[in-house]
Amino acid sequence: PAALVATGFNLLGPDMTDAVFHRELAQIITDLRDAHTRYLGPRHQAGYAMFLPLLVERYTKPDRADAYVVSKVEPLTTRERARFDKAGFTAGVTITHWNGVKIARAVELHAQHEVGGRPDTRIARALESLTIRPLRYALPPDEDWVDITFLTKRGAVREIRLDWQRVQLTDDATPPSDRVARALAYDPMLVK
Repeated sequence: PAALVATGFNLLGPDMTDAVFHRELAQIITDLRDAHTRYLGPRHQAGYAMFLPLLVERYTKPDRADAYVVSKVEPLTTRERARFDKAGFTAGVTITHWNGVKIARAVELHAQHEVGGRPDTRIARALESLTIRPLRYALPPDEDWVDITFLTKRGAVREIRLDWQRVQLTDDATPPSDRVARALAYDPMLVK
């Protein structure tokens, strides 16, 4: 490859940026559908994560329809907390749409970028990474913010816009040693 580069042959193509390269590489690895084969992002992003200040969980209602509920909300500032309170955005609200797409479909679309051999496994992983993305193992979100349409606990339809936030991870989030990881078939995305 070095000889090709020296001759002026660009392996990445004339329009391939670093971000496009990483997206393409991550999708190739994801398409293997092997939970033990993981994309590792650029080293300069390894100590960071992107997140939205909520967790989303899926449950099945008695009529067998899936529902997506906010199980945890953690506003970071008093201003953000006041905005959430005013909108009625609290733990227990039901999400109906994610960026204008019905939430079930939005999760399915996100699942296409997750590992796992079966569709239900990819859906579970998509829910895990819907609102938090460790940049060592995942690409940053394409969008800068997410518009969430939800039903308040009283049934009112509301919408709230949440910006993706970047946070530096602490040293206590260090994964186990390589030897331990191999012995446990370690999945770095599941470390708590």
